[in-house]
This record gives sequence, C-alpha cells and structure tokens, in this order.
Amino acid sequence: MGGYGSGRRWGQSKKTAVEDGLILTARAFKPFMEMETGHVGTMTWTRGEEKEKVASISYRRVEDPAGGRAFRFIYTAGKGENAREMDYIVRMVQAAPHFGGVRWYFLCPLVHEGRPCLHRGEKLYLPPGGLYFGCRRCYDLTYTSSQESHQFDGLFKALAANMGRGFTPAQVKAALKRE
Repeated sequence: MGGYGSGRRWGQSKKTAVEDGLILTARAFKPFMEMETGHVGTMTWTRGEEKEKVASISYRRVEDPAGGRAFRFIYTAGKGENAREMDYIVRMVQAAPHFGGVRWYFLCPLVHEGRPCLHRGEKLYLPPGGLYFGCRRCYDLTYTSSQESHQFDGLFKALAANMGRGFTPAQVKAALKRE
C-alpha cells in the first residue's frame, strides 16, 4: 500500500470523505437492543455553535426476518424536487470481544457488484447525494486525514534534490521540523 503509482493522478477527483456525510454508529443503538420490538426514536445531526439542524432519522426496533435484531430507518433523502422518502430495514449482529461483553454491528444493507454486501461494521455512512446508509467499502469512502497525509511529499522530494546529493526527503522533512 502506498507504493509508486498508488496515489491520485492529475485530473482524478478526490474520493468522498466519511466526514462529508452522515454517520450512524452501532454503539448509539446498543441501549435499544434489549428493548421490546416496536421501540421508536429519532436521531438528529446538527452543525455549528447555533446547533443548526442538518438532518434527522426516525428508527423503530424490529425483529429481523432471519431471527436476529434490526432497525427500520425512515428519513427523507435529498431536497426539493429530488426528495425521496426512505424506509428500509438494517440488520444487526452481535459479537463477543476477547475482553468480554457484547458488541453490536450493522450489516450493510446495500447491494455491491450485484450481491448483498452484508459487511459487518460499527458504522454506516450516508455520503452527499446518497440514498441509503451503507459501509465505507460500498461507497468507496476515505478519511480526510488519509487524503492529506502525503500532500507535501513532492515538495520534500524537490527540496532534497535542490539541496544536493546525500539528502533524502525524510532528512529535509526532519530539518524543516527543527526550524
């Protein structure tokens, strides 16, 4: 990973970052897993100091047709003429960590390459323009920090070349940090 040719090429757009969209965390639903079927609630996303409402989702605890636990998510995706009422079920599974207890995970509800994904994950994401919450793999999402981590490598390489023989980009980077 991260070898020669693995980066973005000129003209290619950046991948969408998980921070650009909405995130559902399985941990937030853990208190409702032992409640009876039918428990309802709402989750709201806000931004800024004024706590401006960005989005909200209603959920209902339901039984999974396969015998497990699940949540039915109801929300509006999009705005204006493009608004669509979404209503679908997301299954959840549990696992027992080595240190004890129980951890709950979502099963991704998306279809990826013609087959149900069912990837087990702690989080589900709804990127800008997306309709359904799904896993990072299905949406090909990345983190902002990983996009920014090597943004100055070319500059360090050029500075090392200008400093003469024997300097490596790592040495230039270390020298700049000392100043």
